[in-house]
Amino acid sequence: MRIAVSGTPGTGKTSSTEILEKKHLIIHLNEYVKENELTEGYDEERQSYLVDLGSVNTKLPDEGIIESHVSHLLDVDRVIVLRCHPSELKNRLSGRDEEEIRENLEAEAIDKILIESLERTNDVHEIDTTNRSKKEVAELIDEISTGAVQKEPGQVDWSGWLLGE
Repeated sequence: MRIAVSGTPGTGKTSSTEILEKKHLIIHLNEYVKENELTEGYDEERQSYLVDLGSVNTKLPDEGIIESHVSHLLDVDRVIVLRCHPSELKNRLSGRDEEEIRENLEAEAIDKILIESLERTNDVHEIDTTNRSKKEVAELIDEISTGAVQKEPGQVDWSGWLLGE
């Protein structure tokens, strides 16, 4: 089974999946794309490579946990979306470009990755990482990946933050 661990940058994807590397095959997509030259150009404005999702889909193993903010756009069997309250997310992203931070906070607040995930598969789960340790998040990812626990999507709601409440 291919499982995507996705979420807005800063939600804890990399740090929590690193804990699981002894138990699961973890593919850190950013590294995988660079190592296998699976890009289709470079975005000068964002200063990042554009992932060739079609090529990635054909090269990935048939099973494993794929970690990236775009992993939910791949051909996967299950998606785990990590979420974080925008106020905490802003703290986690400090030091990055202000425009990038604003963009990520808005994406998190409007459920962008969750909605994109639900458009691609019905097997979507959600973890609020705001007040959880990396280890706690890793344990939940592990439980969801094995089907031991269900985390229904739509439980996390940051709309009040958007409205200034």
